[in-house]
Amino acid sequence: MNLHKVKGSPPKGKRLYSGPAAISIITGCRYEKAMEVLKSHSETTGTGISPWLMFNALASLGWRMRPVKIESTIQETVLARLDDCRDPKLPSLARWFKLRGNLTNCLLLVKLSGHWLVVKGRKAADNYHPESVFIRDINFRRSTVVAVWTLEHVAKVETNPEIIRRTAEIRKQRKENLEIARAIRAIKRQEKQAG
Repeated sequence: MNLHKVKGSPPKGKRLYSGPAAISIITGCRYEKAMEVLKSHSETTGTGISPWLMFNALASLGWRMRPVKIESTIQETVLARLDDCRDPKLPSLARWFKLRGNLTNCLLLVKLSGHWLVVKGRKAADNYHPESVFIRDINFRRSTVVAVWTLEHVAKVETNPEIIRRTAEIRKQRKENLEIARAIRAIKRQEKQAG
């Protein structure tokens, strides 16, 4: 399994987002198809792709994500400054590349704080590097590695329909709650202006 080049482009005036770009890099599908798959599982605009959404999108395309334990070192924890916004228990991307051990030949999906990255061997790709580049050339080397998954192509991964149904219900309830809150704010504004 190799890193595919991101095919296709975002709508005019938009930029490539890391979530759909990662799906395109992994599967070889077009960027537009990756956006469609994500939108079929959630009302997303392409930003803020959560791990469960990425799992469901990749599963529907025949890919399985398996979590990998992220290890840091005591030395890195001690060296972390008190005012550092990173969690000292989680390594930076540069440090994680050195610690990853026997995962050098695996296709990996790496979740950074606010970004998705696909890694294979000594190369990586994301929305800023649609064609794979050496790891040393990646922009996010100081970002915190939040989670890592190995990727495996399978015929079809079963997604739990109950979880998908419940997630849709929760999303619908949140949307209704937002509308109620907006209506209450509008009423309070009117009362304040009238009072």
